[in-house]
Amino acid sequence: MSSAATEAWRMTHFGSPANTGSGADLGDPDRDGIVNLLEFATGSNPRSSSPPVGAPVKNGNTVEFTYSRPKAALAEVTYHPEGSLILSGAWSSLSSPAPS
Repeated sequence: MSSAATEAWRMTHFGSPANTGSGADLGDPDRDGIVNLLEFATGSNPRSSSPPVGAPVKNGNTVEFTYSRPKAALAEVTYHPEGSLILSGAWSSLSSPAPS
C-alpha cells in the first residue's frame, strides 16, 4: 500500500512515510499478530498490542463477523469478505459490505 493516506498513517505511527522497517506493510512492531496493513485497514494502533480485528457473534443459525474500516482505508484497501456453510468446507466470496 502506498498513497497519501497510508504515508500519513505511517508518519503518524512510525515517524516516516516509508514502507520499510517497523512501518512496513507486513511488519508487526507490537508483536500482537496483526501486521501493519491490517492495522491500517481496521483502524488499530500498530504500536500497541491490539485486540482481534473483529468479533464473531452468533445470530440465530448464522455467525456474523463485524470489524471497523476507517474511511482513509476504504479508498486504498480492497475488502473481500468470504464465507462458508461449514468451517472445513470451501470458502466463497460474499457480497462486499457497503462502505460506512
